[in-house]
Amino acid sequence: MKSRPHCPFLNKLAIILVPVLMIGFSLFMWAWQVEPSRVETVTTAMEMPQWKGKEGQPLRIVIAGDFHLRPNGGDLARRYMETIMEPRPDMIFLLGDYANGHTRESSMAPETAREYFKMLKAPLGIFAVQGNHDQ
Repeated sequence: MKSRPHCPFLNKLAIILVPVLMIGFSLFMWAWQVEPSRVETVTTAMEMPQWKGKEGQPLRIVIAGDFHLRPNGGDLARRYMETIMEPRPDMIFLLGDYANGHTRESSMAPETAREYFKMLKAPLGIFAVQGNHDQ
């Protein structure tokens, strides 16, 4: 029986390449499947006596961004809006990236997204800017 010639270079390459590919694939799956469905909420209290909401209560401000709404992302879009409205904000600031990508096929239709954003209400206003994905 003939044996193959031993090639140490290919063995070293495989030892390096296989873990790199596995890590790369894991990061891709995280970015594609896990990260888009994460909704992170951070609550911070700041003492600003001159800023009062209704009846002298502290002003509640929500800042939200990086929605990246996908074509079939209705459940997630509804969850985003419900999370924004949960603290009953006096003001809402939307920081952009409503679209998922730079093409209509990769993002939720603007008409559909508008229906979800209509869920947002704030007595002192809703302010929005575009992000780099919205251009």
